[in-house]
Amino acid sequence: MGLGITASDDHGIAQLGLRIARIGATSDAPATEQAVAKDVGTTWVGTASVDVGALQLQPGNSVRVHAEAVDA
Repeated sequence: MGLGITASDDHGIAQLGLRIARIGATSDAPATEQAVAKDVGTTWVGTASVDVGALQLQPGNSVRVHAEAVDA
C-alpha cells in the first residue's frame, strides 16, 4: 500500500519514518517502525510503502499508520 507524505520544519528534518501497528479484535501487536528518509532539508514530499501482507492480518484486524518527523 502506498502512502503520500508531506513533512516540513523550519529547522530541517533529521529523519522521517512510519510507525505501523496492527490492531486486533482481541489484542494489539507491538508497533513497528519503518525508516523513510534522513537529513532531507526543510521540506520532504514523497511516498512510502507498507507491505500489508507482512502484517499477517486476520479478520477483524485493522492497521494504524502514523508518519513521524524529527526536526534537525
